[in-house]
Amino acid sequence: MTDQEPSIEIETAPDPEFAVILMHGLGADANDFVPLVPELRLQDGPAVRFVFPNASAIPVTANNGYVMRAWYDILSFEGINRRVDEAGIEASCAAIRRLIAQQNERGIPSERVFLAGFSQGGAMTYTAGFTHPDRLAGLIVLSGYVPSQGLIDAGFSEANRDTPVFAAHGTFDDALPIRLAALMGRRVLCPVDREQACRAMHRAGGEIGRGVRISPCPINSCAACGRSRVRARTGCKPLFGANPRRGRLRHAIGRAA
Repeated sequence: MTDQEPSIEIETAPDPEFAVILMHGLGADANDFVPLVPELRLQDGPAVRFVFPNASAIPVTANNGYVMRAWYDILSFEGINRRVDEAGIEASCAAIRRLIAQQNERGIPSERVFLAGFSQGGAMTYTAGFTHPDRLAGLIVLSGYVPSQGLIDAGFSEANRDTPVFAAHGTFDDALPIRLAALMGRRVLCPVDREQACRAMHRAGGEIGRGVRISPCPINSCAACGRSRVRARTGCKPLFGANPRRGRLRHAIGRAA
């Protein structure tokens, strides 16, 4: 992601008190989650500014060099293993930090900024969130994973040691297996020295065939209930119904994510 890549912004009301920076998945773009905002029905809650950034279009090695929007290059994948371009992750993290700084300049402090993402955007949420120097309101990870534990360990921010996390995943996701997300998430969220500090709420998302579905509840529980941090709600309704083709929230070409 570069500073020249435009973002889409939607505010639920004037003078927003909170911001949600929501990162799309591999091969998608900033428009991917725009239809989500009216589904959240946030009119009666605090005003929220949703920021949908665009990743840069780059060749993705694991997808035969196909050029698509990606937060970082995926060099190879084998089973649940991913080999990624860590320099690309760091560059995108820097761009996300600049987006957070822009929200700060516009009157929304970091402790009222949520980072959120789907698939590769969820991977960025983990990395950018746990390495951000200032405390954030919360992290929302939808069908994501930890792309590099080493980057998080090297840059781990004490300010976000106990930042609330909501993580959800499609149980039949064959592009990014839930096993990968659960394994890497536990390693980063709750290693021995952070076990008491982490507050991670994992919930397996509902399945659509062999894919994933997105529920409004994870983001709704964060943005609308920012005063009480992240709260997982039950009884989630699928945003795009039972047909995965009705929505564009799908992992990109092939099995890379």
